[in-house]
Amino acid sequence: MSAIPQSDRWQDFFDTYRQLPALWRVSDEQYKNLRQRKAAYEKLLQCYKKIDGKANMDSMRRKINGIRTCFRRELRKVEYNEELNKVYVPHLWYFNELTFLCDEVRKAPDKPDESMNEFKDDEEMDHWSESETKVFDHVLPTSSGSPVEPAQLEQTSPEEPLLRMSSVSHCSRDEAAIYAEGWATSYRKLDEKNKLLAKKAIEEILVLGQLNKLEFNSVKMPS
Repeated sequence: MSAIPQSDRWQDFFDTYRQLPALWRVSDEQYKNLRQRKAAYEKLLQCYKKIDGKANMDSMRRKINGIRTCFRRELRKVEYNEELNKVYVPHLWYFNELTFLCDEVRKAPDKPDESMNEFKDDEEMDHWSESETKVFDHVLPTSSGSPVEPAQLEQTSPEEPLLRMSSVSHCSRDEAAIYAEGWATSYRKLDEKNKLLAKKAIEEILVLGQLNKLEFNSVKMPS
C-alpha cells in the first residue's frame, strides 16, 4: 500500500471518521448496533471514494486497519519515550488527527476492529506499517542526557516538531478536547471574515463564562 499524502481529502476523511464514534468508540451504543455501524461505514465510504474512486467497503476497512496500526505503533513510541523522560516526535503527518483513538488503542492495543478485514498475515502488515511510518526514532531529551541522533531527518519547519510534541504529550481524552475538535472542523470551513467574527464571539462567551456572567440570552442569533 502506498503512503498517505497530506491533502484536504484525507483531512476530510479523518474529520469524518472522528465524527462517527460508532466506528471506533467501543463504549458507544451505536458501536454495538450493527445497523447503525453499517450506516456509519456507508457514510465514511462516500468520503473515502473522493480519495479512491474504485474503493469498496472491504478496501476501505483494510486501509483503516492499516492506518490504526501505524498510529498505534507511533503512540507506543511516544509513551515509551515519555517513561524515559524523553520526547519522540511522530513522523505520521496525520498522527494528531487520530489522537481521538488514544483511549481505544490503549484498551485493546493489539486487537483490531472485529468488523474489519485484516491483512493476510503479520508480515504484510509489518511491511506496510514500516513503509508508511518511515520509521525514525528521533528522541529529544527533556532533562540532562545526550540525544539519540537520527540517521537522517527530512527537512521540516522549526514550528512543526513543537506543534506535534505539544499535541501528543497528553493523549488522554476529555470532554473539552472532543468539543474542541468538532469546533475546529467547523471553523476550517469558514471564510476569513467569518473566522474573525467566530473567534471574537467565542472569546467573549468564554470571558463571560469565567466571570460567571454567562446566561441563556448571552448569545443572540441574527434576525
